[in-house]
Amino acid sequence: MKHLIVLSVVVVGCFATAQLHVERTRYRPINPFRFDSFPSSSRVPTSGDIVKAVASPNVLDDHQIRLMLDAHIVCLTELKGTKQRLMDTNAVIEQFKEEVREDILRLHTQLAAIITNVDLEDVKIQLNANSQLLANTVINLQELEDKLEVTKQHTSDVLTRYQNEMNVTVEKLEEKQRETADNVTDAHYGIASLTTELDAVKQQSKDTYNYVEELKTGWTATDFAVAELMRDLNVTREEALASNVRIEELASTLNARTSPSSIGEMPGSCADLRQIGHVKSGLHLVMGEKGVESVYCDFTLEEKDKWIGYTDVKTAPVYFSVQRTSRFNKTNVPIPFDLAKSAIGNAMNLTSGVFTAPKTGTYFFIFNGLAEFDTTSNVIPYLAVGLFLNKSGNRIALALTEEAHTIKDQYRGQRVPLALQTTIQLQEGDQVWLEIFGESGTVSLFDNKNNHSAFTGWLMEEEMSL
Repeated sequence: MKHLIVLSVVVVGCFATAQLHVERTRYRPINPFRFDSFPSSSRVPTSGDIVKAVASPNVLDDHQIRLMLDAHIVCLTELKGTKQRLMDTNAVIEQFKEEVREDILRLHTQLAAIITNVDLEDVKIQLNANSQLLANTVINLQELEDKLEVTKQHTSDVLTRYQNEMNVTVEKLEEKQRETADNVTDAHYGIASLTTELDAVKQQSKDTYNYVEELKTGWTATDFAVAELMRDLNVTREEALASNVRIEELASTLNARTSPSSIGEMPGSCADLRQIGHVKSGLHLVMGEKGVESVYCDFTLEEKDKWIGYTDVKTAPVYFSVQRTSRFNKTNVPIPFDLAKSAIGNAMNLTSGVFTAPKTGTYFFIFNGLAEFDTTSNVIPYLAVGLFLNKSGNRIALALTEEAHTIKDQYRGQRVPLALQTTIQLQEGDQVWLEIFGESGTVSLFDNKNNHSAFTGWLMEEEMSL
């Protein structure tokens, strides 16, 4: 029966293999059979169905039929092999049956002999006991197997952990070995260096020993020399005591001469300097009538001062430089300015154009400008700029320019420079400014971004008093 089942499975598998082979080799994934021509599409096609399908020209083409036949040939070959194997298996089974039959007869004979000689009740009891023992043994074996499995897993985990720890330990030992090798190498170098130094120390000790021996040899002579020096030292000590007394006397005299003192005003001569404690001869500064003067003082002689000259000393610097950026032609008013290049001392007012002297002293002023003649003229046009002092209108400097036969084109008139400069003594609070006080009516002070008009002044020497 089993052989028939196996053979049926092989046949069905053979048909299925043929159908799958055709399905895989077609261009489109469709069923190779016209199942609507079969009696039932839910069963496996039979050989008669296949013959009908092959005879139908509308179902498969020649290539597909050839593939189908090839598949059936393969299937038949496999069926033949399977049939042969089944026949071989059947022969083996028949032989096995015969052997089993002989074993059964032999067992029957042995059993009959046992039954004859042994009490069946005892055998049953013994068999039951053996069965129970066998059941217990099976249970124990199962438990032992479970424990063995657990132990095996635990042992595997422990071995894995120990292996990992061993790897880490090996790496550390290798690293330590490398460090130890490096330390040993360094130690070798250090020992070699220490050996060299030790040899040098030995040589130095030997030289020191020889030097000490030489010192011992000359020690006696040194003792005599020390005794002689002690006698000289006592003499020197007595002389030093006498010198200290003399030094104290001189120090008292010097302190009396160099003690700080004051005369209540700034020194004006070498005598004043000597009185306040100066003792070193040389150049010194003293207050003169109008300023600081430089004199040479020789404090070893009782003579008058040797005057050298004046010293430029100012309580604060004062200077300015201002410029214009556009033309100006108003008369009899201070000329204002637009740009300050420098202004130290807060003395120059750009908006009003007026300079106010912050210190009494000697000042220097300079002005440069550019006059433009606005018309062509056959007469002599002119422009006059003056430097004025205080509100009284006292003119202290003049800048005048005039030109005959001036020419003006469509772009500009003829331009001529003009300038003034002066040195003047001013008192603190005096005011100085520039103004156009005379012009021919067609002339102006020209300027633009090039800053042609510039007014500059500074304190040359400040007048100081006690």
